[in-house]
Amino acid sequence: MVTALPFFVIFAVSWWSVAISPWLAVGLSLINAAFVIRLFVIQHDCGHGAFFESRFWNGWCGRLLGVLTLTPFDMWKQNHALHHATTGNLDHRGTGDIPTLTIAEYRARSLAARA
Repeated sequence: MVTALPFFVIFAVSWWSVAISPWLAVGLSLINAAFVIRLFVIQHDCGHGAFFESRFWNGWCGRLLGVLTLTPFDMWKQNHALHHATTGNLDHRGTGDIPTLTIAEYRARSLAARA
């Protein structure tokens, strides 16, 4: 409630304020972006099964938040698990990895590509 309630209130006020001033609506939307990030953090914790004790509630909370964050929860959860399973494994680089090169790969690149 600490995150969802302010999100919905600011969203409603922003929607209402479009008729008064589009700039006011944009400003409120930028403020509301912080709450969207917080909602995604909660969704992330649900994906790890860490927000509720129950797997059932983590799943449904994550799916509901996925609608608000525009991130399909079940697909994201699968890709995120793959990311955790392969992070740091140069033989299985994949989804969500920070580009990491071996020394040989780095040296094989052009000077422009190294930057």
